[in-house]
Amino acid sequence: MNYRPQHNFKPFFNVVIVICFLFVIVFFKMELRRMNYAFLIRSRFYGTLQDRYYKNLMMQAHLTRSERLEKWAHSRMTLNWAKEGQVILVIGEKAVVPQ
Repeated sequence: MNYRPQHNFKPFFNVVIVICFLFVIVFFKMELRRMNYAFLIRSRFYGTLQDRYYKNLMMQAHLTRSERLEKWAHSRMTLNWAKEGQVILVIGEKAVVPQ
């Protein structure tokens, strides 16, 4: 009789390999789901930051519009429009032309 005991373990090893392979697949699927949740949380946070940025940008544009700045300059800084024939003297380093 030609009896070999190592042949009895082949089906067992095949089952172990299949079970390990299934565990690896389940692990990768769970890891992928965890990464998707993290991405979802970060994308929501990015969206709120982007909304806040655009809201602040709109507020800045509203506060620095030309009519508002002109009104503020006339009321608080006593800035008047130049009249026809008026000479405006600008003195400073940037306005001086080297001779």
